[in-house]
Amino acid sequence: MTPNRAHVISQTTAALLVADAAARRTRLDPSIVDVSHGDGIPIGGLGSGYSVFGPKGFHDATFAGPPALDASHQGPRHPAPFAFYLVVDDHCFVLQTAFPEKRPPGARTFLTCMERVFAYAGLPKAHFRFEHSRVRLGLVMTAYSPLIAHDLEASTTPVQIFELTVENLLRETKTLELGLWSGESMVVDRDAACLVIEGGQIAFGVDLGTTDERGVTAYVHLEPGETRAVRFYLGWHFPEFKTPSPVAREIYRRSYTRRFDDAASVVGLAKERADDWSRAIDAWRDSFDVPAPMKRLWFSSLASVITSTMLSSDPFFFAVEVPHEWVNTMDVGVYANWVYLVNWPELERMDLQQYLAVIPTEGENSGFVWHSLWSDAAHYAEEPTFLTRFWRAHLWFNDRRWLKTGYEQALAAAAQAYGRERFEGLLTSQRGNQSYDEWMMPGASAYVNVAWLYALHALERMGHALERPSLIAGTRADELREEVLLGLERRLWTDEHGGYYRCFFRTPEVSAASVPEAVFTDQLFGRWVLLIDHEAEGVLPPARVKAALQTVYRNNVREDAPSGFRGWVNGMLPNGTPDIVSGYHARTCWLGAELDLASLLASIGEEEKSLDVFFSVETSLAGNHLGVGEWNRAVDDAGRVVALDTFGKDTPRFPPYPRYTSSWEYLTRMLGLTLTERHLYLQPLRSLNFELRGVRLAGVALSVRVERRWTHVIANGIRFDAPARLRRDGGPHRVEFVAG
Repeated sequence: MTPNRAHVISQTTAALLVADAAARRTRLDPSIVDVSHGDGIPIGGLGSGYSVFGPKGFHDATFAGPPALDASHQGPRHPAPFAFYLVVDDHCFVLQTAFPEKRPPGARTFLTCMERVFAYAGLPKAHFRFEHSRVRLGLVMTAYSPLIAHDLEASTTPVQIFELTVENLLRETKTLELGLWSGESMVVDRDAACLVIEGGQIAFGVDLGTTDERGVTAYVHLEPGETRAVRFYLGWHFPEFKTPSPVAREIYRRSYTRRFDDAASVVGLAKERADDWSRAIDAWRDSFDVPAPMKRLWFSSLASVITSTMLSSDPFFFAVEVPHEWVNTMDVGVYANWVYLVNWPELERMDLQQYLAVIPTEGENSGFVWHSLWSDAAHYAEEPTFLTRFWRAHLWFNDRRWLKTGYEQALAAAAQAYGRERFEGLLTSQRGNQSYDEWMMPGASAYVNVAWLYALHALERMGHALERPSLIAGTRADELREEVLLGLERRLWTDEHGGYYRCFFRTPEVSAASVPEAVFTDQLFGRWVLLIDHEAEGVLPPARVKAALQTVYRNNVREDAPSGFRGWVNGMLPNGTPDIVSGYHARTCWLGAELDLASLLASIGEEEKSLDVFFSVETSLAGNHLGVGEWNRAVDDAGRVVALDTFGKDTPRFPPYPRYTSSWEYLTRMLGLTLTERHLYLQPLRSLNFELRGVRLAGVALSVRVERRWTHVIANGIRFDAPARLRRDGGPHRVEFVAG
C-alpha cells in the first residue's frame, strides 16, 4: 500500500492504532498471541529462509544457510545489518529498542531508539506497535511472507513484506521520512536497492519511494488525524545451500531459483502480488472459525515451518529436527508432518518419496528404514512407523499408482522388522531403544508393538488395495497381526489400576533399565497414526482402548496452580507417583504424546477430556507460542512441576521443536474425519460450535458448520444420519451438523 493509494486499514491494524496506551492493552482478535515479552517473530515462507523481527529490530537473518540450530531461547541473538527508520521534525528514530550495530552510509549521527515495541503473532503475519514519548504518531507495522496453504509456489517466495501504517495524532500537518536502510552501502538495481554478499543478494524495495546507497525511503505528508501506509519489501536470492546434516554434504539449489534470477526480480514480483498474498493469508486464517486456543496453537506452530525447512529445485524437501542437525527424521515427521498433510500435502509425499528412494529391497539391509535420512544415529526400529505413516499418506492422497511405487519397500520394511529379535510375536530390543531417547524400554515395548500391530494392518490394507498378497516370510500379514495382538494381551495388558498396556515387558536376558509397569502416555501411538483409517477401528479391542486412555488421563496428569500449568507426564507409576528410575524422558510432559492423547480421547467419545488436554497444552505455553520445546515442563522426584534444563529442549526456546506442528492433526479429530479410498466420513465433536469455510482436506473441499449438541446432518442439502458420508470425487461439499 502506498501513500498515494486508498488504504483500507485491517481490523488488527486499527486495534493496534487505538491501543489503550495507559494500560498497554489492545483489543485484538483473540487468536493473535501477545509475544511482546519475547525476542521477536519469525517472518518467512516455506523452505526459503527467514529472519526474526522484534523489539530490538532484525536478527537471526537466515537467508543463505540452513535454519539456525541455537537451542536456547535465551541465547545470543545475531543482529541483521538493516533497520527501519523514521525522521520527523528533523529527528531520526530507529524503530527498535536497541541501536543497530551499523548505521547506514550518510545517515544522521544522532539517533533515538523507540522506548517500547509491542509484538503480536498472528502467523503468517506479525504485527508491531512502536511507542516513544516524543513521537506523537500512531505507528503500527504488519509483516509477512506469502506463506499460504495449498500454494507451494507462493509459499516458497524469498521475500518479506512490511506495511508500515502511520496516524497523525497532532493538530498540525506533519511530513515524515520512513526508510528501510542498510548498514552496508547498497547499489541501485532497477527500482531496488541491492546488497551483494557472499553467496547471494539482498534487495530492498518500497512503493512510490526513492532508492539510494542507504536503502529505500518514502515520504509521507499527513494532515491532522490522517492515516497513511507505506509498503516496504525485503527480498533475497541465495541459490545454493547445504543441509546441517553431517552425513548429507551435497550442495542443492533452492526451489525459488527456477523462478528468480536475482533478488531485485523477487522484489518486483512482490510489488505485483502483495495485495493478493495478503488477502490469501487473511482468507486462510478466516476459513477456520474455531475456538481461539486452536487457532493460536495451529497458526503459531507455523513458526516451526518457517524456521526448520528447506526446499530444493530437484525437488527435495528437508525438515530439520531443530535443535538437532538431523533432517527428515522418521519418528518426528510422523507427528510433525500433519501441518503439511493439511496445508501442503505434496511435501509429505516428497518426504516419503525420499525415504522410498533409499530403502533397499535386496541384500542384508533389505527394508531397513533410516531414523533420519542418511543417518541412523539412534538405532531405532523405524519400520513400523514408516509402514503406518506410508498407509496414512496413501489414505490422504488417494493415489493408487503412488502406493504401488512403494509397495515393495513396504513389504521389505515389514520383513526387516519381523526378521529382528522377537518374543511371542512381539518385536523386542536388548537395550530398549525407541523414540523416547533416554528412556529405555528393554524387551517388548507398547510403543513399538502397538505401532507394529497397526503396521501389519496397514500392510494388509495395502495388499487389498493393490490386489497383491501381503506376505512376510511366507506368512500373511493378518495372521501375524493376530499373533501380535495375542502377545500384547498376554504380556503387556493388565487390568489393574483401571486397565492399561504396560510400558514394556522385560524379556529374558535384556537390560535391567526402567520400570515395566509405568503408565505410558503414548502407549497407543500406533492407533493415533491411523485414526483417519475408517477400517482400523477394531484393530485393538475398543473396550481396552477406552480403559487405557481413561487410566492415562487420570493417572498421568500434573498441575501447578501458580504457573497455570496442567499437563500429562510421559510415564508415571500406576499409583500416580513419578517414575524416577526410567530416565528424565519418562518425567517430561511431551507435546507429541499430549496431543496424541487429546485426539485419542476424542476418538472414543470422551470429548470433555479430549478438549481438556488440548486446551491445557495451549494454555500451558503461557504465551511462549513461538518458542516451544519438545516437552512442556516435567516433574521432579517429589512430583512437583519443574522446568528441566536439559539440552535446551524445554519451553521456552527458539526455534521451536517441529513436533509442535502435530497440533494440526486435531483438526481431523474435531471433525471426526475418517477415510476410505472412495469416501470421506465426518462425525464431529458435539461440544463445540465451529465452522470451516472452504478448507481442503484429503483432496476434498469442505465447508462444514457444526452446532453444539447437533442431532442430525445436512450434506449438500440432503438430510442424512451420522456420520456424513461424502464421495471423495464429488466435491466441493457443504455439510451442516444441526441441533434440534
